[in-house]
Amino acid sequence: MDDRRDAGGDNDADGMSDPEVFDLTVEPNETPIDLFELALPRPPQGTWRERFDIRADVRFAHMILKFENVLVRVAARSARLSSLCTGCSLLPHSLYGLNPLPSRNVVAVQERQTREAGASGAAQLQAKAGLLQGLDGSASIEAKASAEAAYKVEKQASHEESVSRVIPRPHGAWELTEPNGSDGCLDGDYLTSRGQYLEEPSEDAVDKPLATIQTQEEAEEIAVELAIEIQPRDLVFQRIFVEADGRAPRTWFQREKINVELIAKRLIELTHKDQSQSGEVRIKLGKTVLRGKRRSRPQGGLPNV
Repeated sequence: MDDRRDAGGDNDADGMSDPEVFDLTVEPNETPIDLFELALPRPPQGTWRERFDIRADVRFAHMILKFENVLVRVAARSARLSSLCTGCSLLPHSLYGLNPLPSRNVVAVQERQTREAGASGAAQLQAKAGLLQGLDGSASIEAKASAEAAYKVEKQASHEESVSRVIPRPHGAWELTEPNGSDGCLDGDYLTSRGQYLEEPSEDAVDKPLATIQTQEEAEEIAVELAIEIQPRDLVFQRIFVEADGRAPRTWFQREKINVELIAKRLIELTHKDQSQSGEVRIKLGKTVLRGKRRSRPQGGLPNV
């Protein structure tokens, strides 16, 4: 594989000969837990210029937590991948999953065809005869039932929609959701960095970059932080085991709000030694950082390579 292949489509073709400007290193997530995996691979060497692409690996699963003598299976219905840039920024048009709304909206009109079939002529005559000739009550009821034997046939069209699992949000963030599955919980791979390791460019949308980084000209150092955040209300839990030497408090599972808060507190304990996330709307469960240091600039403005 040519290590100097450009990692993104936004870089100019003649920029391939430009010297590299930064030395890049990655700080992995220091507090991994079984609920998710987050990685920000270093972009391929040969692309470390003023503008380059980044990709990420994000995977979710369930995890087991222990409370006293109770084992609880925990998963998440939704999560947020946030970014924080120093000395650089994400180009707004480059965000993964971006699907701009058209300047004019096309409304899909659903057509409904209705066909009504009335009662047969004989049934209508029978109903009239029952009224004119004074038939007994049972005959009149039977004639009325026959006369009302009308039916309605409706034809309604249906179509399939593509539902996104990774949705770009303001300020360089992405919402992760799971439209599939019976419980609606995050499970599996949501982002992949596979695209930067392929021999040939991929046409598959999942291989597109997460974003394109534009550095600031005067910045000597840059940093791009990616973090996984979860709201406690999006946590899903299920008791799976109770140790035989004791009973689980029944009230522990009767009040969901308290349970969610307890689970969120335990996740904070696992991922934040200083408990700094207590009380926040979103819990930051893990982060990884790509750091870059600008190479020395000789006279003339070009870096030493």
